[in-house]
Amino acid sequence: MNVVKVFLVEDEPEVREVQRRLLGKNPRLTVIGEASSGEEALEALSTANPDVVTMDLLMPGMDGLEATRQIKDKYPDIKVVVVSAYGGLAPRAKR
Repeated sequence: MNVVKVFLVEDEPEVREVQRRLLGKNPRLTVIGEASSGEEALEALSTANPDVVTMDLLMPGMDGLEATRQIKDKYPDIKVVVVSAYGGLAPRAKR
């Protein structure tokens, strides 16, 4: 059985913890590293060698979109999955 190596990129520590726990329940996945910013992710990926990166879009500094572009340029074989949420519900139309 091949194990998929996952690297988490998320600026909120609590969200990274939830992701790590959920992914850890699947024996075919292993979290090999994590970063709290796009810059940190790019630095870590030079040695981490994951199969998949989960990427938050809304982060301070380099956002997830730019980090994804740079990751795909430098490491085209790494798959990037965007995992992001925007707080709250969509505003209701005025009645």
